[in-house]
Amino acid sequence: MVTAPENVSGVADVYLEYESEIRPGRDSFLLHQNIVGVLPAITHEDCVDSWTLPPSGSVYIPIEIRNGKGQVQLASYPAKAAALTVTKAESERIFLDKALP
Repeated sequence: MVTAPENVSGVADVYLEYESEIRPGRDSFLLHQNIVGVLPAITHEDCVDSWTLPPSGSVYIPIEIRNGKGQVQLASYPAKAAALTVTKAESERIFLDKALP
């Protein structure tokens, strides 16, 4: 989640370090790879509403901010067999958009 003053709308450039691992278990020997899904809280009809990341790494992700708040949901898939650990998440800058409400 990114928070800013209430009058701020734009896009936060968030640096993320993470790792997703397949948990040991009954079905884990069948899995060759897992992925990390990103689901924005704010969606638009003409935009992609979710995307995926590699199983681990460091990336910048955009988080749209409206009225000072923005968030995304991260999940590791397959959900029953994978565990996600975020080691770092910080907003490095916010690109203001005066056209957003």
